[in-house]
Amino acid sequence: MLRFSLRLALAVAPLVPLLALPSPCSGYGYHDALGMGTPVPGSTALAIAEGGPLAVGMDGPSALFSNPAGLSLYDGALSVQASGGLLWWTEQVTGDTMTTVRTGNQLGNLALAVGFPLGDELIVSTGLAKVSTNSYFGSHDIPSEPYQPGDEDSIEVVESSGGLWEALAGVRMSLPRGFVGGLALGGRFGSTDYTYTKSSSVPGSGTGKTEYWEWSERELCVHGGLLAEGELGRIGISYVSGSDHYYSRLAVGVQFVAERIGNTVVGLEGELESPFDKNLVTGRYFLNVPLSSRIGMTGGLTLNQSETADKARAGFSFGGSVETMDTRMELGVSWQSNKRPGSTFESEAADYVDDSGLIFSLGLMRSL
Repeated sequence: MLRFSLRLALAVAPLVPLLALPSPCSGYGYHDALGMGTPVPGSTALAIAEGGPLAVGMDGPSALFSNPAGLSLYDGALSVQASGGLLWWTEQVTGDTMTTVRTGNQLGNLALAVGFPLGDELIVSTGLAKVSTNSYFGSHDIPSEPYQPGDEDSIEVVESSGGLWEALAGVRMSLPRGFVGGLALGGRFGSTDYTYTKSSSVPGSGTGKTEYWEWSERELCVHGGLLAEGELGRIGISYVSGSDHYYSRLAVGVQFVAERIGNTVVGLEGELESPFDKNLVTGRYFLNVPLSSRIGMTGGLTLNQSETADKARAGFSFGGSVETMDTRMELGVSWQSNKRPGSTFESEAADYVDDSGLIFSLGLMRSL
């Protein structure tokens, strides 16, 4: 079974990048804040450094939020894994005669999970993680008519805040023929508030207005997956159920050790958001390079295309880890960009908008 798993992984590996052909996917900016939101690219710092794999690449108790079949413990003992980071986003609106840049920052990723062994064949884990964000803030000055330099008639402001979280409990179990399975159940919950304000600089003009709307969600969610592991690699498949404000996700990936380049671990993965409906595709390629027995370096490349754009988007990520006797410290940095038409404001004559987001995340896994 070990030889079969490795041969299968190496056979599938060249095919996985084909899933990165241009197709819609999520990105940063108002397009997502006013829509389905931007998924958090990984629950841990190392997952973010790898580009957010869903089928392979993850480990620790927090694998609960990607592929529960990858649940593991530090030194096989009761373990806790925590990670958190910040997101900085930029929106550059370009028109015929103007360029407007909007920036902001918010919570990036945040996750906490605890895992423990249950006998020789089971690992149980429970945790809480942020899985998407809908936060955004933007303003636009509307000039007076006829236009005079320095004059403005009114200002528009769009602001949203919120997103989704998951609270899960799951189990990893050994299956016949060398397979490993995982299943996690729990709740996906959260809400988002939106406010649109237009205020006039002319007292008593009567053109000011404020609009407010919101949504909230509280639904059951399911994560499930399988792994087949060999001496030099593994192949995995995972599925995450969807809800009103979160697309379902299906991913398949391979991970193998390249012995001739210093035992570097190479990962390839293809993912479908909203499979059998929208079929929004993402492709990932990542490396884990061992610099020593306790220090590792990670890098990743993500390819996809926004639902509202006609050009493929690239994302880059990097990070690493340092291990001590009972602790692993992690770093993850991820940058993604997107070029799309339109603007938040109808009165803003925009040819296109460049969205980008940078996440800086720190984390640790420790045995207790």
